[in-house]
Amino acid sequence: MIRKLIDIAGEPGYLIFIPVKEGFMASRPIRKTSDSAVRHLFSLRSLVATVTALCAFLGAAEAALKTTPSSVTVARDVNCKLIPGSISVGSGCTATNFRYNVDTRWEPCSGPKKVDEVAVTIRGSRGNVYEGRDYWDGRRRTERPGPLKSVILGPGTYTVLLESGRNTSATLYYDLNCPAPAGTVYEAATLLGKFETNFRQWYEKISGTQNSSIFVKGTDKQRKTKFTWDSVAKDVIYERAYTIAKPGRVYVIAEFRMDDRAEYGLGRLYSVGTVYPKIWNGRAWQDYPGPGSSGWLNYVGYAGNRPILPNPQFKYTGRPGDNKIQVLGTGFPVKPGKYQLAILSAIACDWIAHFPSKGKIFTYFIPD
Repeated sequence: MIRKLIDIAGEPGYLIFIPVKEGFMASRPIRKTSDSAVRHLFSLRSLVATVTALCAFLGAAEAALKTTPSSVTVARDVNCKLIPGSISVGSGCTATNFRYNVDTRWEPCSGPKKVDEVAVTIRGSRGNVYEGRDYWDGRRRTERPGPLKSVILGPGTYTVLLESGRNTSATLYYDLNCPAPAGTVYEAATLLGKFETNFRQWYEKISGTQNSSIFVKGTDKQRKTKFTWDSVAKDVIYERAYTIAKPGRVYVIAEFRMDDRAEYGLGRLYSVGTVYPKIWNGRAWQDYPGPGSSGWLNYVGYAGNRPILPNPQFKYTGRPGDNKIQVLGTGFPVKPGKYQLAILSAIACDWIAHFPSKGKIFTYFIPD
């Protein structure tokens, strides 16, 4: 049974529980979410603009925390003047694991007798959060409204006070827990989707540019049958679209493979597979995040047994496809909205050929 519940001013959702029974801890409610999917066909013009990636999903995971050991000292000087201490807990942070030591000679502020007790108080904007009393006669410390080690302070500023005792000081130790900057520690990411691609066609471009390009099949040495980009696109692009309901970060692990065949002329190979994103701006699909983005894709491609331009932008532990893995990297920030993800088949430099290839795509998400 909770003896007292104190809600310290600060960010909504942060409560301070002072339990009577040790081990009772506050818990945050789990947010339930959902996602939906739509489809869209990319044009070659937009695809050529950049070769980057995004898979936009929504899920739930615990934010990684950075714990910083901290302390504050409160004192009364030789004249018994109070020198208070201060604890500042920033937005999104908590202070936990409190304990303190008292250094006193039991000297009163006036008179020849010893002081009977010394009290340490933590005071928030709505009153006292904790009070502990140490006694000259060796009695056990008394605490109210509950044990200090069970105190959890939310965002706000707190004052530490010392009652009585000339030439007395108390040092309060605690842990300050704040969200770790993205990419600085390993964080738990939740699997939001996995799928495979299997591109079977080999196309060679013989003329034109971008959407006006003309192709033939790689096996058609006589170039008897010609194909426009619109007819080729369905064989070399696999598309998905997702709606994001809440902000977070996305991580994509992609593995692509193709045969290492002499007739392909793989000296011109650019990539065994490409992950390519777009975002809906309210009127049309546009490139997103654009050239130069990094920190969210872990890519490897193989032609036979040869790795082709591996690009591990973030680190992870665990196996692709596990429900949860640990990731180290900034990820790709997403806000609520509509996103698209396209997977391209193996391509040659300057988009002059598309080759048969297979891919495995795993998408992980960490909510803000």
